[in-house]
Amino acid sequence: DTVKGGDIKKIVDEIKKENPKVAVMLFEPKEKSIVIACGSRGNNIECNRWIEQIAAILGGKGGGRKDFASGGG
Repeated sequence: DTVKGGDIKKIVDEIKKENPKVAVMLFEPKEKSIVIACGSRGNNIECNRWIEQIAAILGGKGGGRKDFASGGG
């Protein structure tokens, strides 16, 4: 689904609050780039590593904590 005009970081936080076991990554297209946010809860997924891998594919960078990270490319 596409969310227009939404704050993907806020949406990731809301999804994490509503689900005790979840991993989510959202993409927000901008004019010349893509913003990424991801979050995890109740599992072993490390968002900081996950976002680094995906951002690199997009030619960008990312970082953050184990439970939340953001980046772009």
